[in-house]
This record gives sequence, C-alpha cells and structure tokens, in this order.
Amino acid sequence: RCCPSIVTRSCGNTIHPASSWLETMQGVLTPEGRWSLVAERRTSHPFNPETPSTCVICHLPDRKAPVAVFNLPRALFLCALSPGAGSDSRLVEVRGTGPGPATASPTCVAFTPEAQDGLDLLVGMASGEVLLLSLAGCLAQPNGGKPVPAAIYNEAGVDTPARAVSVQWIPGTNGGSFIATHADGAFHAYHRILGQSSDKWLLHRTNSEVEPLKMVPHRTMSALSRGCSVIAAMSPAGDAVALAGRDGRLAIHAYPTGACIGGFKSYYGGLTCVAWSADGYLVAAGGEDDLITVYSLVSKAVAAVCQGHSSWITGAAFDPWTASGTPPPSPEATPPSSPRLQRASASYRLASVGQDCQLLLWEVSAPAVRAATRTHSVRSWRGVKSLDPGSFAALRRGDMPLVGPLVQQRMTADPLSSVTVSEQDVLLSSYGGGILRLCRAGRTQ
Repeated sequence: RCCPSIVTRSCGNTIHPASSWLETMQGVLTPEGRWSLVAERRTSHPFNPETPSTCVICHLPDRKAPVAVFNLPRALFLCALSPGAGSDSRLVEVRGTGPGPATASPTCVAFTPEAQDGLDLLVGMASGEVLLLSLAGCLAQPNGGKPVPAAIYNEAGVDTPARAVSVQWIPGTNGGSFIATHADGAFHAYHRILGQSSDKWLLHRTNSEVEPLKMVPHRTMSALSRGCSVIAAMSPAGDAVALAGRDGRLAIHAYPTGACIGGFKSYYGGLTCVAWSADGYLVAAGGEDDLITVYSLVSKAVAAVCQGHSSWITGAAFDPWTASGTPPPSPEATPPSSPRLQRASASYRLASVGQDCQLLLWEVSAPAVRAATRTHSVRSWRGVKSLDPGSFAALRRGDMPLVGPLVQQRMTADPLSSVTVSEQDVLLSSYGGGILRLCRAGRTQ
C-alpha cells in the first residue's frame, strides 16, 4: 500500500536548491504562513522498509547554527542549518565490527547536549550494534571520512543480532545513560561510568562490555517488547519511556522502575512511530492502521485519533513552537532533568509523514487535553500500580475522537520516513535517502 519509490542518481553530499516540480509546490501553506521549501537532497537509494532515514537536530556550543544529522542507508549525512548551508554538508561513513553491509548501515541516531566528555552521538546499526561517537569529531572529518567509534555496544551482536530500531539518550544523566530497541523486540538500557585517566575521560566497561541498568521489575519492562519490533521514546523529563510495538500496543513505563503507567492498542496492525509532547502530558503513536492515536497520561485515555493518511504512518513529531497555551521553549533548551513539567498547552500542533508521501499537520484540542491544564505541575510514578499491557483494548471506530488534518500536502514521490521540527526548520527524510528542508514562515532562509 505504499507509494512506489523514484530512484534518481546518487547525489552524494549535495544539497540542492528547491527544484523541478517541487518549485511549483511553493512550500506548505499553514495557518502561521507559508513554509518555504529551500533545499533538498534527492533520493539516492531504492525503497527498503528496514532502512528508514531519520534525523536529529543538534546544538553545539561552538557553532552558531544547529547541525542536522541524518542516517542514510550507507552513511551519516551532516548538514548545518544556516543560510547558504548547502556547502557546509558532508557524508561520513560509520562501521561497526565484522564484515558485511549490515555493519556499515546506520538505522537510527540520537544526540544529547549534556555529554560531559564530548561523546554525544549514538548510531544504531543494521547489525544490532550501537556506536558511540563525537559529533564534533564527525564534523572535523572530510567528506567521505570514516570516524572511529569511541565505544561499540552490543558488539558483534553479543546481546542480540537484530537490527537497531531506535536509540534514545536518557535526559538528566549527563550523557551517561541511554536505551536501545531492536527488531526482535529486545530492549536494553545502558549506563556509562566515566572516570579520570591519562586521557580526558576513561570509559569503564564490565566484562560484558556494557553495564545494563537494573529494571525493577525487569519482566514488566520487557513484556511488551518480547517477540515484536519496538520503537522507544523517552519523556522530556526522563521519568518515563513509551514503547510502540509491531503488535499494535503502546505501553508507557515509568523509568527506571518499569511499572506500566498507561497505554493503548491500535485499531489494527502494528505501531511504527512514537513521540512525546514537550510538556510530557501526551504521547502520539502512528502505524499500519493509517491513524495517529494521541494518548493523555493525565486522563489515562485516548485524547484524539488523527485520520487523514492513506498509507502507513512512519514519523510523527509535536511542534511546541506553534502550540497554544504555553510559551515555546528556546531552541537551545535541554529537556528537564526532574519530573517537574510545564503546564500543559490548551492545544497541540502535531506533524506526521507516511508512506503515502504526504506531510500532515494536526491541531489536537480535546477535553482530555484541556483537563491536563488543571493538574499539578509535578508528577510522580512512585507507588503507582503497574498495568498489564496485554489488557489494552482497541477503541471501536464509533468511539474514536476523530480529528481531521489542518494541513495535508504531498511532498515527494518517495515514501517519507521521518519528520523533525525546530524553531527555524521542518526537516523531512525519505526511505531512499532524500531530504527536504522547509523554512518556517517569517524565518531567514
């Protein structure tokens, strides 16, 4: 049911101005104004559902402009998000251990501004390995360079050989802890112990090369992920993790206790993406039922079901810069390290993309969402009785609080795989390695 991929000549590290039929599109018209399409990287690989391109926007203290990092089927693509940034981009090749293409195929990326040792970039690989790198070191490489990982987790698939599906830093740990999920359902939490040495920092390892965080109870945390591919998203406060599985269940677990504190089951099919709102009150997940379900942690119920895509949904992201009822965070702001959260918004803006090649924007405002604004700004999961994810039932079609799209536009002929938002830009990527950069209305291109 996905749209056919158009494969063009590989364009390496080149970012082109908006061209061809995309020029006639003249951007995306939103209630805040027109988003201009300012640059694109054309598709360079055939469609492969197991190698989606994703993106993370990174802020480094010694650089004026943020840097976007994309995982492409065979490399990382680094691009500065500044005016005239087309020349300030490069491809770098990353490789794990062992032979074969899987060790050189990145599948997911994560960045943290908290890392005290400069090792701030995680790269999940098709081989199941997770590489730890320095973004500054990658930027110092020439085009086509091959940065050496500072550490390799799940080396040679010692814990699981399955493809890495998602990697996430845990906020508030100073770059010391992260989680990784895999295509076989494995969920791992890692803790890095840093100490002084003759080098700037010394990474201590256990006999198994990694030191997993102890989950209590461990069975609760791993119940949803066993036997099906799972993608994870950490809450902005780092006190909960949402696990969206190909079995159609979204389970939200308190971190690090592992207690299940909420969730739902999709209408049908698996879930393929998950995202948190900036205030930590809502979780959105989309998947094979062509729907995005928005779940409220306050009311412990589905707040909205977004209907408008015509194929599998592959990426979703809340846009706090257009949400009403709360001031937007600064682009340099880092997620809070405590459970203290901002008061929830009265409405939330959500962006999504799918294999139908479309970008959709949603305005989510429902009684369940408004109820969140009347709650106390401090939450705690201590003493909360753990729920059974297996007991979650799907809503009947007639009971769904359906929401239609605010904006709906076909963006490309290649199935889209991710959407990433910042105060300045909206970035889209496709399975074939294509990239679209949209500049918000009123922003400098």
